Amino acid sequence: MNIKKKFVLIKKTSNFIFVKKGSINRKSGVNYSGKKTCRNRGFINKKKLRNIDYFRAFWHVKWLVLCYEYDPNRKSLLSLIQYFNQGFSYILSIDGLKLNTKIINGNFIQLKIGASTLLKNIQKGIKISNLETFTKSGSKLIRSSSSWSKISNKGRLFSLVLLKSKKFKKLNNYNSCVIGSVFNFDFNLNKYKKASYYAYKGFRPKVRGVAMNPVDHPHGGGEGKKSKKKNPMSPWGKKLNFVKR
Repeated sequence: MNIKKKFVLIKKTSNFIFVKKGSINRKSGVNYSGKKTCRNRGFINKKKLRNIDYFRAFWHVKWLVLCYEYDPNRKSLLSLIQYFNQGFSYILSIDGLKLNTKIINGNFIQLKIGASTLLKNIQKGIKISNLETFTKSGSKLIRSSSSWSKISNKGRLFSLVLLKSKKFKKLNNYNSCVIGSVFNFDFNLNKYKKASYYAYKGFRPKVRGVAMNPVDHPHGGGEGKKSKKKNPMSPWGKKLNFVKR
């Protein structure tokens, strides 16, 4: 199935979600005039921007997952889904959500992993993510990879949700959420194999002041690895002890 051809057809209509892939041209470390204002920044790669559907626009319409995609702007993966009314959108991938499984979003639905429903329909102890802070505001909480929350106490109008930071949040029962935790638990196992891997993300190499000459830094100079008996200073000669950085 050629997805790109269908994207061109969807772009002409206003009833469906079309995923735009615009590039972000960031010049790190410089201001609007191009003057360097921040050290050790720059050399960043262009990133593709994907419009993610945080609202789950089509409720009571079945959908299925076509594929998983990597997003350079976040740690979690994305899922490209297709609705049965020929609409496409990107959502944050949920752990345990398999390809080509038919799921529906709505109020009175069967509780499956990846489905979006209201907080009043969810029992205690079920893992949830992509929570709304206000009704119909789009998901704002629990969106990072491997994050999830649970309902600790439930009332007629409000529910107490235990976040991953061990804090409680009081939310309306008519706020929507997604069943399951956000995918990509192995994001912290990525290793930087070479210096350019980290430089492409916008962080340039840092040089210690002790390794510089006296002209370049107050800590520079001396015979061998010999530190001066002075307060630590910035490259511009300002004291760093007992000073807000």
